Amino acid sequence: MMRRLRIHPRRLLTAPRLRVTSEDERRSRLAIAGLVCGVCANRTERALRSIPGVRNASVDLASGSATIEHGGTPPEPSRLAAALDTVVIARPWRLRIEAWADRLGGWGRRVARRRA
Repeated sequence: MMRRLRIHPRRLLTAPRLRVTSEDERRSRLAIAGLVCGVCANRTERALRSIPGVRNASVDLASGSATIEHGGTPPEPSRLAAALDTVVIARPWRLRIEAWADRLGGWGRRVARRRA
């Protein structure tokens, strides 16, 4: 059986960003913008699992979200972002594209966001 590789090329226009959307004593939900493909999602899961205190992680590429299970104290958002930075594909180029869109002003940002 052959599986199709899902790719979201429009998401290449922005560097991945992570933010915590909700937390409770055992679980945190994250929004991750800029994941491009299933390989990115798998690498992100592994990176999140490697953070001390994280018991499990799952990433949903289609929705750009992740859920991590932790033992009591949630990990710091800076540690989560650092883990994401280790797996980003073409990060320098994606940051340049974002900077280019910012230099163009409102029009460039709207185009980049619409395509992401």
